[in-house]
Amino acid sequence: MAKNPVFPLYAQDFLIDVLGWDNERVGFYMRLLATEWINGALPNDEKELAKIGSCHDLQNFRELWEMINFKFQENGNGKLINKRLEQVRKEQEEYRRKKSKAGKQGGNPAFKKGKPNPYL
Repeated sequence: MAKNPVFPLYAQDFLIDVLGWDNERVGFYMRLLATEWINGALPNDEKELAKIGSCHDLQNFRELWEMINFKFQENGNGKLINKRLEQVRKEQEEYRRKKSKAGKQGGNPAFKKGKPNPYL
């Protein structure tokens, strides 16, 4: 199945999660989330994470990472994921799969009666 380019952002949940954060921290976090959505799990390497988050000073990265690292966990393959984002991805993939299946069934009455769809 093709990757979904839509990055769902549940505004209320996101704003509650970042309440009290400064813009630099929110931006850094958002870049990590968007990159994970596009590419999958993030590297568990501070230099790579700093690049992804557009943080050019390693000390600044470490300060930012210390404040947000609780939002990510290792996935068992040495990479980092945001559990909520991966749950949303799974839900979206399931939704798209169901819609695709329903679309393929279309309005064919033979299929609705349990007969094989001759058009597939």
